[in-house]
Amino acid sequence: MPHRKIVGLSLGLAMLPGIAFVAAPASAAQEAPATARSATVRPAGPDAAAQDWFLLRNRGISKCLANHHPTVFAHRCVSSYTDQHWGLRDGNMLINRKSQACLAMHADGRVFTFRCTNSYRDQRWIFTGVGGGAYLIENAQHRGKCVAAHSDGKVFGFRCTRSYTDQHWY
Repeated sequence: MPHRKIVGLSLGLAMLPGIAFVAAPASAAQEAPATARSATVRPAGPDAAAQDWFLLRNRGISKCLANHHPTVFAHRCVSSYTDQHWGLRDGNMLINRKSQACLAMHADGRVFTFRCTNSYRDQRWIFTGVGGGAYLIENAQHRGKCVAAHSDGKVFGFRCTRSYTDQHWY
């Protein structure tokens, strides 16, 4: 199976937020079909020379994941806000463009950012397709807990449930 990586479609001229999985290096990236199959995917890390940034929009509330380090919250999506830009580091860590800190989750479901640390398993994520280009973002350390967001902007970890659109990110 070839290495995979997430490429954000949200920062292009069309401003269509989403995540597509493509093969190989960023320089050879192509869009994936619009109807992505549901699957668990552990994308590969970005090339050292370049970072692809993307928005993570929540399907349930139509707000984007944002970071005022260490606080993580959901806010109206604005593609020019770099605190809403996320990228992949080492294949399964989500790094924020503005803070340069990685998304993490504690066992109690608190979601925050912290200095990116390869050995910190709370910063590792598993991306599981749920259809329509959306994914659950499950914590690799605290299996069964996914990133969720409510309309009040609170972001937290909760038992992964495919039918809960507040856990669907694209």
